[in-house]
Amino acid sequence: MNKKVVFLDMDGTLILRDGTMPESAQEALRRARANGHEMVICTGRSTTQIEPILKENSDLFDGCVAAAGAQVNRGDEIIWHDCMSPEMAQDLVSYFHENNVTFFLQADSGVYAEPSSMDNIVAAFKALGRTEEEIKDIFGLTILEEHPERIPGIEKCCYFQCPLEADVVQRELGPAYYVARHGEVPGTRRRAPRGQHCLWRWTERPRNDPVRPHRRRHGQRHRPAQSPRGPRLRTHRRGRHL
Repeated sequence: MNKKVVFLDMDGTLILRDGTMPESAQEALRRARANGHEMVICTGRSTTQIEPILKENSDLFDGCVAAAGAQVNRGDEIIWHDCMSPEMAQDLVSYFHENNVTFFLQADSGVYAEPSSMDNIVAAFKALGRTEEEIKDIFGLTILEEHPERIPGIEKCCYFQCPLEADVVQRELGPAYYVARHGEVPGTRRRAPRGQHCLWRWTERPRNDPVRPHRRRHGQRHRPAQSPRGPRLRTHRRGRHL
């Protein structure tokens, strides 16, 4: 039998809406590992968000790809970790402020949001029918910070309720960043409507990508900070039965 490394999403795949993992999924993971396959979590969550699950189910997983590829662990070893520079984080948050966008930032130390953004997030999820308990399960570990961009090691940003389409945001911020729609494979050309409650992920482009001047808002020019060293790591989800 060929041994495989299997990458598994968490939310909606391994983890139910109530935050639990079904016994059927646990049994499937045990059987796969018993057959010599390696089970790896592949998620947009940061490592702090999945640590409780990894510790509780240490016998089920061999590693994780966290924060949409910003950090890769095999066992207790970190084999890849790429973060935004402080300048890039500041540039990103300034852009969101200028365009009245709700957002939160992810780092391996936690998930951070401004108090005003957290209020908008809670209101948005309530409008989608989520209960306070469900919202607490999702965002209960979020740390409120007046200046979350100053936290070291920002890996990724999620935002929504944006008045601009993804293509516009990508063009205005420039190639130092990568905008990916929630649930898509990077590189596709699908468009999302303005104002849709979806998440947009940010990772850094390779340092040899050209960084061109671009329009930040209508009539306003801005040049983003250069991306630090290191290639961009993208994650793709593809399921296969063992």
